[in-house]
Amino acid sequence: MAAGDIFHAELTFSQKEQLDEVLRDPEIDFGCRVHAQRHDDGSVTVIAFLTEDKARSFETRFQSRTKLILNLSEQARKNPVTVPQGDRFDGGRIAPKGLGKKI
Repeated sequence: MAAGDIFHAELTFSQKEQLDEVLRDPEIDFGCRVHAQRHDDGSVTVIAFLTEDKARSFETRFQSRTKLILNLSEQARKNPVTVPQGDRFDGGRIAPKGLGKKI
């Protein structure tokens, strides 16, 4: 594990106001849409992508609970993505398919 690694984590806050403050932090990635799960005790849990230091700072500041699920940076180092070489459109002979727009 290296300093600054990004983790997939569950953050649980005892009050919604604490979560509201965390949502304004530009250093945290909540994915495309924030999905908050409210519990019977009034606490709220969200999934986030952040550094371990940032998660620990929330534990100290808000007495939040943090569950670090997966070190994504380490996974990326272990399993680098290979980009295939070649032309999947065969020099323009095969038209692209999908939801994109031709510009």
